[in-house]
Amino acid sequence: MLIQDVLLRYPETWKVFVAHQLPCPRCMASTYETISQLASMLGVDLAVLLADLNASVTAVSPDDHLWPVGSVPGKN
Repeated sequence: MLIQDVLLRYPETWKVFVAHQLPCPRCMASTYETISQLASMLGVDLAVLLADLNASVTAVSPDDHLWPVGSVPGKN
């Protein structure tokens, strides 16, 4: 899933990107990079980032659209 798509669909995730010190909310790359690509490029633990993103989404509006830990957003 593209970073921009995540931010548009789940605006509450913005705080997670900021907490991980990721420039995503303001970065042009968010329009074409996936969460997995971002994590790989910046050396961020994908499992931790996905867990935090999921937690932020569930805290606001529980649903079944969670990224399983170990999945690759944009490729599943």
